[in-house]
Amino acid sequence: MASGAVMSSMRSYSTGTGPSRLCQWMQNISPCPKELAWCHTTDAYAFRGMVECGQFVPQPCDRFGGTRTYFFYGRPAYRLNEAALQSMGTTARAPVVIIASSEILSASHRMFPFDTGAFLDRRYCDWFHRCMELCDFELTSLVDAHRRYIASFFGTNRNYLALKPTVPPLAYAGAFEVEAMVALLQDPAIVRADDRKLAFELQVQAPIPLRAPWVRALILPKLRPIPSYLASFLNGPGQGIEVRWFDVDPYKQAKDYVTVLEALAKEMQTKWRLL
Repeated sequence: MASGAVMSSMRSYSTGTGPSRLCQWMQNISPCPKELAWCHTTDAYAFRGMVECGQFVPQPCDRFGGTRTYFFYGRPAYRLNEAALQSMGTTARAPVVIIASSEILSASHRMFPFDTGAFLDRRYCDWFHRCMELCDFELTSLVDAHRRYIASFFGTNRNYLALKPTVPPLAYAGAFEVEAMVALLQDPAIVRADDRKLAFELQVQAPIPLRAPWVRALILPKLRPIPSYLASFLNGPGQGIEVRWFDVDPYKQAKDYVTVLEALAKEMQTKWRLL
């Protein structure tokens, strides 16, 4: 499709009445045998609030209404907004990644094969037909959609974490939604859409306890000394949660930590033999 095409948004906020065509096609793909973890990225300020209340608290969502907590499958998929292009300034803005186990699927609300915010901002116009809507790509009715997504478009967990899409194992002639996904994923251009287009999204509405087994690991900015709230958490409710630390520099932009966060998340999942 020519650049600049505009997608319809008349039903983009609504769940379809049945399984989407993409969902129907993926039902014929055997799921990837191993299950990755789920990553939620926030900042140190918001994380302190989670620690103090002992749970993820879903935040108001101006796109879908109600409240949501967003997770990406296997990868932090750190969101780069305008603030991320400025110097971090204070450690309150430092990124934090919470790596959750498959336990959170019991609270699953909706699932999509890409970042929905980018879709609703019309960042996928170069690849999708103008009449395609968000509900055409919803995968909520497939409980193992995340593993079928990997098998469908990446082949293996290792390829997915390395951002290396592959040719789907099943023909998709006439399955225009699948064709659109292939075009989106295999185009290396990130001018209109960053690498969140290669990240599987999970939306959760219910609060989730901030403790094991729901939370498996944390990637935290290295603060010295360790704040009392964090020390109390790690020695109390946070026992059993693996922690990895990274150095912070207030003069760096928040976006400079993307590679670090991705590498640490991949390193842990490799150690857990999820790849």
